[in-house]
Amino acid sequence: MKNRKSPTVAVAINIGGASGRDCLAGIFRFLNEGNNWHIQLFDNPQKLTPSAIAKADGVITESDAPEDVLRALRKLSIPTILTDYHSDTIPRSPNFGLLRLDDTKIGEAAYDFFARLGSFGSFAFVTDSAGTKWSDARRDGFLSAARHAGKSAFSLDIPSDDSDSREIQAMAIKLARMTKPVAIFSAWDKLSMRMLELCEAGGIEIPHQAVILGVDNDEVICRGARIALSSILPDHESLGHTAARELGRLLRGGSPKDVTISNPVREIFERDSTNIVPPAEHLIRKAKAYISSHASESITPKDVVRYLGVSRSLADLRFRELNGSSIRKEIAVARIGMIKRRLTSSKNSLSEIAHRCGFSSCPALSRYFKRETGLSPSEWRER
Repeated sequence: MKNRKSPTVAVAINIGGASGRDCLAGIFRFLNEGNNWHIQLFDNPQKLTPSAIAKADGVITESDAPEDVLRALRKLSIPTILTDYHSDTIPRSPNFGLLRLDDTKIGEAAYDFFARLGSFGSFAFVTDSAGTKWSDARRDGFLSAARHAGKSAFSLDIPSDDSDSREIQAMAIKLARMTKPVAIFSAWDKLSMRMLELCEAGGIEIPHQAVILGVDNDEVICRGARIALSSILPDHESLGHTAARELGRLLRGGSPKDVTISNPVREIFERDSTNIVPPAEHLIRKAKAYISSHASESITPKDVVRYLGVSRSLADLRFRELNGSSIRKEIAVARIGMIKRRLTSSKNSLSEIAHRCGFSSCPALSRYFKRETGLSPSEWRER
């Protein structure tokens, strides 16, 4: 590394889509943690040039950067992190650290989501004809999970926007022949919008005859579609943060390594394209899932209502109608259940359990537990 106080790092990521912007957010989070870098930002890897990288101490870019840039990086031995790599596409180099999400698990998560949603006659993975390694990995994970469960599963190449009528008609015929309802998993959100158009053109009703799930949670696309599109949000922010952390290690003299982020799904956003249950029941299920995953964060009914995007009065009404209880009671059930599991499955002290369950102190935990159960945590543990 050149002898300067703050290293200059070239960051070349395609930020035209949600995934790239999330990755950049992870890099900025690393910088805000006290890492003093001077950043040269390129909004697309194709804009990176050999002359630009010659001025850099380190580089973070995507694996499809121009070949002349990759050659220059090898020749100059500049510490480099390449994201979204696959081992059969990037030649090894002693200055390259390789990083990617486990896209196979994203495909598996898509199937698991559909499996929890209901019973489907068939499953389809949709990509375009270009074919990328990460798209192939999502396809393999999805189709393997479906077929392992004994389901009928297919892979479809979606016609491009400028395709002739024969290609579009061929796709329409394939969709029409699939056993309904069909669960459609698109490699990314833009393809979900295209599938929505094709299904509607073919008279396939969304979400009753087909449900659609994409990837990236690009809100402009997902919320702007005529039927709001459900989507998986991959943890691209962790990808960016890990890329910056790994580059920092290389800049300090560390050896490059291959890193795969093994928990690639940050959240699945459910919208109308997969909402096959009655609206009120869907609202309750969504609220319960939120409460369950945030029980250790001292959430309140106000937090739940904000997440649902409805009024407090409507949420309370739906809970009373379908759940026979209130939002506050549902939160209490989730929190008490969490505390009981820790009391029975571990020998942790009450203070440690209080901390892990989101309470400010051991007395606060004890007061809450006794109010809800009639027993102190110690009394309940000793039963």
